Amino acid sequence: MEQNEYYCIDKALENCKSIDIDVKMRYSADVQHLKLQHELKISTFLKDHEAHDNYKDIRKDVQKINEMVEEALALSIELDSAVTQSVNDFTSKIISERNLRKQRDLYLEDISNSNQEKVEKL
Repeated sequence: MEQNEYYCIDKALENCKSIDIDVKMRYSADVQHLKLQHELKISTFLKDHEAHDNYKDIRKDVQKINEMVEEALALSIELDSAVTQSVNDFTSKIISERNLRKQRDLYLEDISNSNQEKVEKL
C-alpha cells in the first residue's frame, strides 16, 4: 500500500464534499478511505519501530500494533492480506528478539554473579 494511494483518495473526497454524487459511490469511497487510513497508520508504525534498544519496550509495541488491528476490525475494515502478514511477521520477529535478549541478559547476569565456590560445585 502506497502512501499516495491514501492521499489521492483523501484529496478527491475533499473536492467532492460540495458535489452531489451517488450515495453508493460516496460510501464506497469512504470505506476505501478509512481502510487506507488504517493500513497507512499500521505500516508507518511498523517502519518506525523496526529496531528496539530495550527489549522491555517490545511488549508495548506488540500491544500497540494489536490494538491498531483490533480497532480496524471493530470498524469492520478488511485489512489487506499483505498488511496482515507484515503485522504477523513483525510481531513474531520482535517477540523472538525479546526472548533472545532476555535469555542473554539472564545468562550474563549468572556469569557476573558466579564465584569460585559455584564453579567448584559444578
